[in-house]
Amino acid sequence: MMKHFIVWMDPNNNKGRQMAEKINGLTLNSHPDGVSGALREYLKIASFSDVDDKFTIEPATLFTASMNMNGNDALAFLIYSDEPESSITGASLEDDLKLILKKSGTKKVSDDVLYKALDGNAVNWFYSRHRQEIQNWLIENMKLMDDFNHNLCDVLDGKWQSLLWEVVYQFLYKEVLPHLDVQGGTE
Repeated sequence: MMKHFIVWMDPNNNKGRQMAEKINGLTLNSHPDGVSGALREYLKIASFSDVDDKFTIEPATLFTASMNMNGNDALAFLIYSDEPESSITGASLEDDLKLILKKSGTKKVSDDVLYKALDGNAVNWFYSRHRQEIQNWLIENMKLMDDFNHNLCDVLDGKWQSLLWEVVYQFLYKEVLPHLDVQGGTE
């Protein structure tokens, strides 16, 4: 089920306004810590490292019921799906990769920059947003665990996270990174 929220931020804080611009209209997928956990994780990936207590989340229905805005608030609207298998409509592969690469501090697009920028949080976040596209790519290209230098024993021994990292990295490297190069980088 899709739920709609209003995100309030401190209007006197420049980062609050930047965060509001970044998340306005965003759709987030399910997260173990709910909508606030999903938003915190997204903002950390988007290079807003200190996000604790920088925002308040309110269901949109409460906001519309009280509608007493004073015109000075920095606010954003987002959508959160509490269904783990939901597909995000309109989430751009290229835009999400740009967001991951942004934290590398370079505008250069390369496999080396991708390799360094892709940490566990970024992998989990990207996979949760593009699970269906990645799974389709695996099926269409008949990819097996061996193609990623892993086997069933690795997964059974708890090394599934390294397999997921490799799958996401290869997907980004082969399917998304070339499009960023053609578009002129991360900007």
